[in-house]
Amino acid sequence: MKGHSTLRKSLLVLILLVIAWGTASCTMETESRPRAWIDYPREGLSVPVGEPVAVLSHAFAREGVAEVVLSVNGEAYRRDAPHEAETDFAEVSQEWTPTEAGAYTLQVRVYDTAGEVSNPATISVRVTGEIIVEAIEIEPATDTPTPTITVTPTLVSVTPEVVTVPVVCPPQATALQDANCRSGPGTAYEVVGSLSMGQSSTVAGRNQDSSWWVIERPGGAGTCWVWAELVSLSADACEIAFVEPPPLPPTNTPTPTNTPTSTVVVDTTPPPAPLQLKPLNGQNMGCIPDTILRWEAVSDPSGIAEYQVEMQRHPGDNNWVSAPGSIFTGIGGAEKAISVECGWAYRWRVRAIDGAGNVGNWSGWFSFTVPLT
Repeated sequence: MKGHSTLRKSLLVLILLVIAWGTASCTMETESRPRAWIDYPREGLSVPVGEPVAVLSHAFAREGVAEVVLSVNGEAYRRDAPHEAETDFAEVSQEWTPTEAGAYTLQVRVYDTAGEVSNPATISVRVTGEIIVEAIEIEPATDTPTPTITVTPTLVSVTPEVVTVPVVCPPQATALQDANCRSGPGTAYEVVGSLSMGQSSTVAGRNQDSSWWVIERPGGAGTCWVWAELVSLSADACEIAFVEPPPLPPTNTPTPTNTPTSTVVVDTTPPPAPLQLKPLNGQNMGCIPDTILRWEAVSDPSGIAEYQVEMQRHPGDNNWVSAPGSIFTGIGGAEKAISVECGWAYRWRVRAIDGAGNVGNWSGWFSFTVPLT
């Protein structure tokens, strides 16, 4: 019976793969954002506790699939890169072993080589257990004074009722990396909290274009705003209410007085270190000729005059050396296009200089690799 069950499961997986491949072929030409879908297990499937489950999914990214992230109940469980670098369509198998019985939500997201992330593919499964009952049979007495005891183990399978886990609203926002939480939707607003990578909070609202989420303030009262690119939602089908953003904080505008003397305030405070966004720290970019470094813009009472970026590459023997160009200066925006060479590991950092000439601290190093193939 077990062999027949295994055969049926294998045939089901094959059918799902054919359907998924056909769907991907029809939409691949028009899809611009990375996509992910789960082929196995199917929605509502029951699996035994303690048994490994192969989560089979497909990933599509026009810019090339960089990695596939499997999350369980909103928590990142594992990250895997496709076997073939820079492929725009990949099949990925990720093993998950449930340790407790109950209802679970599995999600798969795709990151492309440009750092874009797909909406999550989501399914619900039920984890159950099996009970082993040992039946003891005693043979009747014979001429032999010592009775023979035969122990026959009997496997009794408990078939639970299949429960479909409903979508829970409002959804949870889970940080994909360390993220600031601000008093409004933009870097001009004050930082009032933060989310650590993997930490979650309940979504309470959004701005007009859903580029910022209002979440319950972690570790404090009230709410704050987090950039949508830095978090993932546990459910996409929830209706999230629009929240009117607060007024922008006032800028330092001098107030004229009738007093002939004036006090000149000299700004001696350097701007804060920018938060790096792309490429993700430790990301495998594939063999590409160029990429874009991107960071979160910072604010300063004297304004930001420029950003500076320092690049290094790793030739081996735990030694980093300056990359061609070394330091890029005079950057007016929050990103920089750079050229790279295949077969190197790179790292980069960024700092800001305000209008008063104060030089801010460097950010931490973010590394990425550009392999030969």
